[in-house]
Amino acid sequence: ATSSDGLHWKLTKPTTTVMPGPPNAWDSGSIRHSTYLKENGLYRMWYGGYTMRFQQGRTGYAVSRDGVHWERPALGLFKWNGKDSNICFSLQPGPTCNEYELVSSVVRVDEAAPERRYVMFLHTQGPHGFIVDVATSPDGMHWTRAAHNARHYAFEVANGKLSIHDPPEVFHEPHTWWAFVGGTHF
Repeated sequence: ATSSDGLHWKLTKPTTTVMPGPPNAWDSGSIRHSTYLKENGLYRMWYGGYTMRFQQGRTGYAVSRDGVHWERPALGLFKWNGKDSNICFSLQPGPTCNEYELVSSVVRVDEAAPERRYVMFLHTQGPHGFIVDVATSPDGMHWTRAAHNARHYAFEVANGKLSIHDPPEVFHEPHTWWAFVGGTHF
């Protein structure tokens, strides 16, 4: 849908723009949690994907000139089945590993230091349950997990009884960050 004022929307012809990848691709099972930016005439998409046989999600990157036809560039950052892939943020190894790393939001922050120009918020599940991770990047493709991510809940938790499950949507305005997050009380 398109709008000139954000209130009145015109629906475009329904078109499936991004389908799961081919058999044996890292995103062959399903695609979820996508977020978009348009920069210099190019649409950029970060999305979560799963394989059919594993329930481990990763974050991939795709680009489009028209917002309908998408390409999955081989970034050379993470291999899948021995080949370069478009995975830009994969499962993390070691004691901080996750069952999935699914992008929720990517925000461009022009006033940030160049190495932190892009901020990615990820919906993850690790040893502490469902959490929000943060990563930063100079270009939107090469990501570094933020040092303060210590595998704890991202927001205050009263007596361990709040679990964040719904992925966050994050927006940035000068001097203010907005995070819209759903929670489940146990």
